[in-house]
Amino acid sequence: MTGSLRKHAAAIVVAMVTAAVTAAAPAVAGKIVNADTLSGRSGVGCGASVANRINHYVATCATGDRAGFLPNNIIRKAPDADKLDGLDSTSFIPFVDGHSQNPTDVVLGSTSKVVLTALVHVEQTSTVVAMASVDLFTTSGSASQAECQLAIGPNGGLHTPFTQLTFADFPGTQNYDVQLPIVGSASGVQGGHDYNILLLCKLDNGAVKYDRGDIVAWSVPEVA
Repeated sequence: MTGSLRKHAAAIVVAMVTAAVTAAAPAVAGKIVNADTLSGRSGVGCGASVANRINHYVATCATGDRAGFLPNNIIRKAPDADKLDGLDSTSFIPFVDGHSQNPTDVVLGSTSKVVLTALVHVEQTSTVVAMASVDLFTTSGSASQAECQLAIGPNGGLHTPFTQLTFADFPGTQNYDVQLPIVGSASGVQGGHDYNILLLCKLDNGAVKYDRGDIVAWSVPEVA
């Protein structure tokens, strides 16, 4: 009889302990889910100021184009990267020097004349972008007109224009000058070569001279 009571008493104790633990579980779980801190630090939202983020965890953004990402200014300075968009830095090599082929005033004629050149090296298939500034002038008292454009081609090869004609109009006024801006790009330029960027100018009517100019040219690799 005594042994039977001991067995029943042990079962009753186990049942009571189990019930107590089960009853306490939601409260314990609730405190874990709704914890105010993590390792002693609280959290702030995506829109918190830099001052308010100090020593706090920062949540990712909930809306807009930053949804799921941290704020743009979450780091002070990005570390140096070995590549840009998967490309080595040697793929982005600008050549920005342009020099007149004739240091004196170039008299323009009825056929296109090369008045300025620049060199650009292309490592891989790229788009070549070029910008030029041209200074033309006339000492004639007659109305005049000239036109210029940029062309590209390999050293020793044919050159193809890649910009529209840009016109300079001169009224019937002596000692008149015009500055022309010319911008253009050539896509699908094959890599592994040096290319000349040529500034071509010619006279339409009257009397016009080329005085000076500059070309800036660079290559932008085309990523498949």
